[in-house]
Amino acid sequence: MLEKILNRTKNFGRAALLATALLMPACTKPVDETKPVNKPTPADSIHVDHTIYSLPVTFFNSTDLHWINYSPTNFNPNVQQYPSESSIREDLKTLVDHGYNSIDTYGSDNILGQVPQIAKSVGIKGVVMGIWDPTNSEEFNNAVKAKDFVDGYCIGNEGLTNGRYNMMTLKKAADSLRTITNKPVTTTEPSTTYTVDIKKFGDWIFPNAHPYWSGIKEPRAAAKWTKQKYDDFSKGTDKVVVLKEVGLPSAGETGLSEANQNLYYNTLDSLMTSKKAMFSYFEAFDQPWKNNLPVEPYWGLFDKNRQPKEVAKPQIIITSAPAMGGFENLYGKVRNVLPDSAAVSTYIDVAGTWWVKPYWSTPLSTVKSDGSWGCDVTTGGIDQTASKINVYLVTKDFDPNSTNPSKLPPVVANDKVKSYVIINR
Repeated sequence: MLEKILNRTKNFGRAALLATALLMPACTKPVDETKPVNKPTPADSIHVDHTIYSLPVTFFNSTDLHWINYSPTNFNPNVQQYPSESSIREDLKTLVDHGYNSIDTYGSDNILGQVPQIAKSVGIKGVVMGIWDPTNSEEFNNAVKAKDFVDGYCIGNEGLTNGRYNMMTLKKAADSLRTITNKPVTTTEPSTTYTVDIKKFGDWIFPNAHPYWSGIKEPRAAAKWTKQKYDDFSKGTDKVVVLKEVGLPSAGETGLSEANQNLYYNTLDSLMTSKKAMFSYFEAFDQPWKNNLPVEPYWGLFDKNRQPKEVAKPQIIITSAPAMGGFENLYGKVRNVLPDSAAVSTYIDVAGTWWVKPYWSTPLSTVKSDGSWGCDVTTGGIDQTASKINVYLVTKDFDPNSTNPSKLPPVVANDKVKSYVIINR
């Protein structure tokens, strides 16, 4: 399985690295000795003591941030094709509109160096900026220039595993970046090759954890494998642990589909119960240029034309429901909508009669900024004996009292209903 990881081209492929090396020699710009902090400086020109130290990492703590790995549409590093600013802006607006408000990027050359600033201008709240090649002066300088729009940096991606650079090169670049920007820095390697030294290196632990490359593609088993990886990395460390890449392709092999990709993420959501961000979705958009293996173009939550796959469409998920006869509240979360534009409408069927919950006078449950919601479904009478609970993700202007819930699935006649769940008890 490691051989698959070593051989596959991910994100900015080997061809892109070769093109970068041919077009752009590393570390060619001179150091301005009079302004050592303010001027972007190539990593290899700074000599530092590589004593292990860390900067605080707090930006993953917010429950309002939903992270996704971002490589642009209209992009092909194999032929040095870069997207326009307007295309990047449209990409990022698409993510924001579907509730993905924080991004991890992979490279900083060319217009990719402007992604953090563009991102913040369209409503992206969190940015981890990637530097693909630690020795590339253009990437390094662009990353420094973007520091006011960046929360942290990920320098390198699986380059130790596939031999693109060594640890000393990585440390020199990381120490330089910390010194100049005063922002936390880490790197990424596959979970299978994430050594003790790599754990010590980063200000936070940021491995890629893909069940598919470990031979697991059944969605529930893949989600359990991913959660176990998170638990394993969390043991014996006080550093923040976030799985940088987790996912399941939606096509490219028998057994892979949009439905199974969606089931994988829904299962993983139910297993990852902490309020903190613990993983980042891989990845935002399908990348057709990644064609070295049949599955590689299909990791996106959106296709190459920015159209949402099943996993990126509005969804309502139940995280806890009372059993028949129980008086517990109903809890869940919504995905792929802006929380401040959504609400939850709940009905229960008691002895053949539908009732709005929690009350006729307060018929909608509020969606919190992290997408979570709760509803008291036993507010009177014999509510605990309800045989069915229908739960709808709706727009805030939806009027539950004007709708017969027995006619809403399977026939959803109101475009204000975005998704629904039926609980039979």
